[in-house]
Amino acid sequence: MKTKSVLCGILWIGFSCICVFASTNEANRQSPGPTNLVTLTAFDFQERHYQCVVTMSNFIAGPQWHVENAEPPLLPRTALLIAQEQAFRIAPSSVKFRPKRISLERMWSIWYYVIELEPSNPRSPFGGIMEDIKIPVLMDGKVGQFLESKRDTAKRFGGK
Repeated sequence: MKTKSVLCGILWIGFSCICVFASTNEANRQSPGPTNLVTLTAFDFQERHYQCVVTMSNFIAGPQWHVENAEPPLLPRTALLIAQEQAFRIAPSSVKFRPKRISLERMWSIWYYVIELEPSNPRSPFGGIMEDIKIPVLMDGKVGQFLESKRDTAKRFGGK
């Protein structure tokens, strides 16, 4: 009899765990949270830290580039123009942005551009030289969302 009650208790706990797991899993499917974000680039600019993210669904939705094909779906010049437009949102006081580097990056099997731009007025209002801005551009021409936070000054000066 004691074995039967222990077995029933174990089954009850197992059933409860399954119910909790199922309801948690359902809640995660209904409300996408930050877990489905993909970070494409991160950089410091002036006194701020920027991280560019896209949702996983937007990341995989665009046209794919297969290296066997001659050219990517989005030409580098078009990606540069899109990135320059986006850069003015981060540094509106800049007159223009000079391209420093245009690179094709791959995450999993998905290719995208990272455009590194140098502000035309390289002197920072905080002193020193302004850092470059790195704008990722997906093959459908979309740019992710920039999350902005205060720059970690300990990191900047080599502290812990």
